[in-house]
Amino acid sequence: MLIRDVVARTVSHSMADDSVKIGIGRITKRDMVLVRVTTDDGVVGYGEAHHALAPTAVAELINTSIRELVVGAEALATEDIWNRVYRYQVKSHGMGAGVMTALSGVDMALWDIKGKVLGQPVCRLLGAEPKPVRAYAGGVTLGYQEPSALADEVHRYIDAFDFTAVKLRLGDTVADDIRRVQHIRKVFGDGLDIMVDVNTSYDYVEILHLLPALEEAEVAWLEEPFPRQEVDALAELRRRSRIPIAAGENHFGRDDFRTLIHARAIDVVQADVSKTGGISELKKIADMAALYRLRMAPHTSHSNLNYAATLHVLSASPTAYVFEAAGFNNNRFGDALITAPIEIRGGHVRTPDAPGLGVEVDESLVDAFAAIPGAQNAR
Repeated sequence: MLIRDVVARTVSHSMADDSVKIGIGRITKRDMVLVRVTTDDGVVGYGEAHHALAPTAVAELINTSIRELVVGAEALATEDIWNRVYRYQVKSHGMGAGVMTALSGVDMALWDIKGKVLGQPVCRLLGAEPKPVRAYAGGVTLGYQEPSALADEVHRYIDAFDFTAVKLRLGDTVADDIRRVQHIRKVFGDGLDIMVDVNTSYDYVEILHLLPALEEAEVAWLEEPFPRQEVDALAELRRRSRIPIAAGENHFGRDDFRTLIHARAIDVVQADVSKTGGISELKKIADMAALYRLRMAPHTSHSNLNYAATLHVLSASPTAYVFEAAGFNNNRFGDALITAPIEIRGGHVRTPDAPGLGVEVDESLVDAFAAIPGAQNAR
């Protein structure tokens, strides 16, 4: 069974009426790159490549360079295809992270095809049964509100989904961040796990000023305090902090994570299946995390394709920790274009058990999600 075609399209929807201000700016829209792979037998698989703040560029890369390397290959040979793209587009003279992001969507679609052809959910092909995974309220939520408004938002998520964990967005000012964290801890008590995400907004000294308050509030993890290249700073902070350090959403492939892990720079591994090389690579990273007894808590992107793929890998991950639930805040990709039986109940979400990713894509609606030019974050 050979691959007949590979097509990527950028889809977008506005968040102008429900924007959220976080460390990387005000989020004004959602973008994703929808990947469609078709075999010569007519089997169709879907994947999501991260928008990378340049979604049309990611789609163009898939539709040209990567397509040429993939069309005509054996559709079930996911490892061979991955290695072929890596050899000719990553190892030398390629676009690096851009290629890994683009390859992620293609690889995800190939696993969707493999599951459909074999009549099994992807997690079973990875050696595991579909499992319920603890979830936390994350994604584009819980931004720079006043503490009382932030508590109201947390209440809404807990009331609706029984979450026992939430992630707060930091990076506003140190003083305001401390007020927000302290207020949420006071209102909800010790029964709620509080993660915090700085989105690389502070320098090392500012993080040190923030750290004592986070330790006092017994924060569950401190996410992405520094940019991806500052591995030494992450490692030094981890030595000084009583709070687990989480990172990885902006790291690409097993080589990046080997560097992070060998430097003893993180406690929680947050690779994103739509950025780091797809299901094939995320499973290798999860196995590496397990080897070093590190918790696996992948970053999630924008559609049910990403969510389902993440859950399939978590079901097969020995150190699976928690799933980032992000689809409940004005995400029309999940409500209309891409549907899946992914429901949060009792603070947990169950991995889909239908063949492939277990996700349905309504291609008749794609034109209604035409690409919106520009980056998604505005200052």
